[in-house]
Amino acid sequence: MASKEITVILLDVGPTMSAPTAGGAGPSFLENAVKGIDMLVQQKVFTNRKDLISLVLIGTKDTNNELAQGGQYQNITVARPAEIPDLQLVRYLQDQIKPGKVHADFVDGLVVAIDLIIKAVATKKFDKRIMLFTDARSPYNDDGVSEIVDKLKLMECAVSVIADFDDPARKVFHAKTKQQRAGEAFLSTLAEETNGLTASFRRALEMLARFRARQVKQVTTFRGDLNIGSINIPVYNYTRTAEAKVPTFKKLSAVAQQAAEPGDMEVRRETSYFLQEDEETEVQKEDITRAYKYGKDFIPWSSVDESTMKLSSHKCLSVLGFTAASNIPRQLLMGGAVAVVPQPGDAVASKALSAFAQAMVLQKSVAIVRYVFRENANVRLGCLHPVISAEHFYLLYNSLPFAEDMREYPFTTLHQKRYMPSAEQLKVVDGLIDKLDLTMAYHDQEGNAMDALHPKLSFNPVLQRVYQCVKQRALHPDDDIPPLDPLIEKYVNPSQDIFARAQAELDRVRQAFPLQVIERKEKDEAVKLWNEADAPVLNVDPVDLLGGASHAAKKVKLENPDGNAGPVTLDSLSSGQVMEVGSIDPIKDFRTMVSSKTRDLVSTAVAQMKKRIIQLITESFGSNLFQKAFDCLKVLRIECVRSDESAQFNDFMGLLKQTTSNKHHNPQHYEFWQLIVKAKITLISSDEAYDSEVTPEQAQQFLEDAVDDSAQVAVATPKDQDVDDLMDMME
Repeated sequence: MASKEITVILLDVGPTMSAPTAGGAGPSFLENAVKGIDMLVQQKVFTNRKDLISLVLIGTKDTNNELAQGGQYQNITVARPAEIPDLQLVRYLQDQIKPGKVHADFVDGLVVAIDLIIKAVATKKFDKRIMLFTDARSPYNDDGVSEIVDKLKLMECAVSVIADFDDPARKVFHAKTKQQRAGEAFLSTLAEETNGLTASFRRALEMLARFRARQVKQVTTFRGDLNIGSINIPVYNYTRTAEAKVPTFKKLSAVAQQAAEPGDMEVRRETSYFLQEDEETEVQKEDITRAYKYGKDFIPWSSVDESTMKLSSHKCLSVLGFTAASNIPRQLLMGGAVAVVPQPGDAVASKALSAFAQAMVLQKSVAIVRYVFRENANVRLGCLHPVISAEHFYLLYNSLPFAEDMREYPFTTLHQKRYMPSAEQLKVVDGLIDKLDLTMAYHDQEGNAMDALHPKLSFNPVLQRVYQCVKQRALHPDDDIPPLDPLIEKYVNPSQDIFARAQAELDRVRQAFPLQVIERKEKDEAVKLWNEADAPVLNVDPVDLLGGASHAAKKVKLENPDGNAGPVTLDSLSSGQVMEVGSIDPIKDFRTMVSSKTRDLVSTAVAQMKKRIIQLITESFGSNLFQKAFDCLKVLRIECVRSDESAQFNDFMGLLKQTTSNKHHNPQHYEFWQLIVKAKITLISSDEAYDSEVTPEQAQQFLEDAVDDSAQVAVATPKDQDVDDLMDMME
């Protein structure tokens, strides 16, 4: 099956197509045909498929096709060449299709359609299809039909015919002329020989009215081994079922829409962040981190922390054990299903998987598996069910819930004696269930049971409704949203016919389960007060509610230093002065301190950041905190250059080199020094900061010199007590 399709729609607009259907009271054949074509085109437009559609009209007054020479192929018009369908084609179908007054040969129309397909796709990989909408009343010439059929077979082009066919299953028969019966017989044979379909207008409208999800090329979601102990079976996994999502809508600019050159009208969002304390200071995206709420506090969680805590998993599909199939009820199965098949072309894998599936069928068991579909993906717990038929076999995977996925609803259990139903009540409910069985809702003319909502013929009513409303808004922007389509309403409302047949059982259920209203007593007057939504709002001083005027003196006052009460804002309550570079988000704390406008905290922040870097290095489990410490070092260097604290940074770098650059002295810390060397984080030179006494040559040489156990750092020895403390931490 090719990923794209070309469809040529042949629409008969001859004079007989204007005749009404349904005994003269319904719409004409032409109106039904246009409605069906409109639905087909809409499906292509909404699903954004790259299929091609061409529209050819048969029976037009004029002639417009490339084969019209020498009086042949007359009254046939190519209204639309083979192109990707769009809104313009939908509007053309709505407004431009008019009934013709001359007859034309639909066999000639088939030849024109074949020519269009050949010229549009040539040898490209396209599925080819011709759809003919006609009442088959126009005369036709079947000379050369065998050559046409051979050509269609060679092209692998199916011809589907929608005409005024009888529907024996629904006991629908129409009075027809001899010409019409001959035409229908001819077209039925043509459709059968080309692997096409035939359908009545009514049946075609019912099928085309159901919007289908976009068909996508089937690709593997996993390629690897199914591990059963020491046995490995190469398998491929394919998605079997998946949820069809409602299409996402894009935002368009109403201003651009009204402009002379609207362009694509797409709205692009740009978000900027600013400090809470200073709305003029913008925070860059790379300086923003995630946070989790813990009580009333927000705990920052950097990308380094996240990568450290994230579970590392390897791609696998491993059997953990087996259990009886009865232990896995269907309500436990989660998400979509995945088909597990043997690797194509591997006969050994095919035999092994077949034996494995047959063994599970014989044992009436399923396999519990650990599934990771790609490296470092979330681990899934699932089960494998064997599926075996005469045509194929495979294993069907479904995810199982973890404990956190379970939701226990607090329904009253029926096992309590006071709530246990009687035998008569159970019998009544069984009768109602049997009467409302949707798998036996209707019967055909032969008495066979028919489903009311067969899964293969039922479609998501939400998607149906969305597409219906979008189409209405596209064609008629100023009209109201249309009412619910009857076909959609059938899915969302109970069938009145079924409930009418079950009326006696419903009455018995009402008698067996009498209902009475139980007055709910309010547990507390306060609860009653809050539940009364229409109660008037009382204008009462909260202090009086807490104990009257005697408690007024105990109120907390927020006052300015001069004693006068000032305005209290949310920012003033929630924001606090940062006085320490913490371990959770040291970079944010450091930047907040150095940017403080109320106090000069630069020197304090630099000293604390140095301590924090050493702490991260020394307390790191392996190298999991090295990246965090390295990010802090980069931020510290930038600020030291900006704030004329180059001596502080250079002394600190000398300390880091002395304690981390010797591979034999401390191999674990040496890995951190390699991060510094790789990123070329060196001393601040005089070219960067005027207060630095380090030349650019010394800064470059700093990273190249190795340090042994007895070597001295080629920078000034730190004199402050803080650095001595840092040395102690490194020891």
